[in-house]
Amino acid sequence: MTTPMTALEIERLAFVRFLFDQGIAQARQPEPLSATAVLSFHDAVEQFLRLAADHLGVSLSRNVTFTGYWSEIEPHTPGQAPLPSKAAMNRMNNLRVAFKHHGTFPSKTAIEQSRSDTVTFFTDAVPLVFGIDFESVDMLNLVAHPQVATTLRAAQGHADKGNLPMAMAGLMIAFIELLDHYGERGTYDNKQPFRFGPSITPTEPLLADPVTTALSKVLSPMSQALGAMQTAMRIIALGIDYSRYAQFDVLCPKVSRHYSGPQCQYHFHATEAQNRTLTRAHFEFGRHFVIEAALQAARAEAALQIRDEHRAINSPEPGTWHSGTHHVWKVPENE
Repeated sequence: MTTPMTALEIERLAFVRFLFDQGIAQARQPEPLSATAVLSFHDAVEQFLRLAADHLGVSLSRNVTFTGYWSEIEPHTPGQAPLPSKAAMNRMNNLRVAFKHHGTFPSKTAIEQSRSDTVTFFTDAVPLVFGIDFESVDMLNLVAHPQVATTLRAAQGHADKGNLPMAMAGLMIAFIELLDHYGERGTYDNKQPFRFGPSITPTEPLLADPVTTALSKVLSPMSQALGAMQTAMRIIALGIDYSRYAQFDVLCPKVSRHYSGPQCQYHFHATEAQNRTLTRAHFEFGRHFVIEAALQAARAEAALQIRDEHRAINSPEPGTWHSGTHHVWKVPENE
């Protein structure tokens, strides 16, 4: 009988799934870039073995080897059942050592073998140790921003019902909300490290007279170009892979935002090609991209936290003025 997982263990297992999915994406890249998949698969397996030992109350040897995990963990598994895939994981470990320490690149066939072996390992080991299916492990537990996580769950619901255009639109909305969190949060002062100016959104003229129509024809392409550049700058500044975003953007329907007072609604338009060609694999790619983007962007929280702390110190009491001290830096003369 398996022991229930703690919240921290669930989070750690979600990270294992993240490393595994990262390896899957790397394995699809052209050679030699695909070689890094072996490192991610190995990291995922080793993180799992560490987690399994902690969950089962195993005191690992200080210098336990990779294959040593099996002999140290197995006496503590439910029913003392053997951990699976020891020989296969040892084969992958040899590939990793040859690549990482000796510069020997694994072949495409060896990478595919490692992928298949890792799938088999997790498919068998996760139910053995934790009593759940590996496919049920959700990386969404790693997303800290609540609105992004909520939207991702809603998108998953549409995907499960087979409505992939709606699901992909939900993924794009989650990504927009992620960028808004860093680019639009607290827009009332100049300290907006990831904003790059007010958001630029193309608008249609309210009156269809000749002057506004002609002006719109000139300004609309400019605003579209500037808005795209601003989005790209935010993505790159947050450390998100822009090439993967470009692929994600092509797959997703075009999403637009509309406000009615404080209420916000999203509308989307899916092309006929998207309606016909979207697959579950496209959705899984997009979902993984948004989660990975959220994890990458989370590093920016430190900058926002410092900004918010400085703002709290510098904010004057109502009805009073508060200012800092002014200093002059004198450039030293050349010796």
